[in-house]
Amino acid sequence: MGRPEVRTYTTLGGEVRSVAVGPPKRRAPKKPRADGLSATQALTKRNNDTLAAGRHPATGLRLAPYGATCGACAHHQAYEYHSKTYHKCELHRLGQSHSSASDVRVGWPACMAFKAEERA
Repeated sequence: MGRPEVRTYTTLGGEVRSVAVGPPKRRAPKKPRADGLSATQALTKRNNDTLAAGRHPATGLRLAPYGATCGACAHHQAYEYHSKTYHKCELHRLGQSHSSASDVRVGWPACMAFKAEERA
């Protein structure tokens, strides 16, 4: 392999900088999961297992005994982006992230932190 190409440029502040330019680094291929599930399938399975154990996947709290759902909770927030709606919980253990891991399902049973949504 030869030496990488060096390019020189001047910043807006007048500083001269040099950078080596070469081919992009290759990423190692992702290793398949041992259970054969995709990341999304594994997340769904983990959430279902957590619900079956009586815990809420978003907050980790026990499930509420009175049949309420996340969609009717005051902590539920719906964000629209590119014609899709993403449902989040203000109390999620991961915080408010832009990840599918912090999404909640409106049909999930509510947790013990359930607070009835006030309707106008």
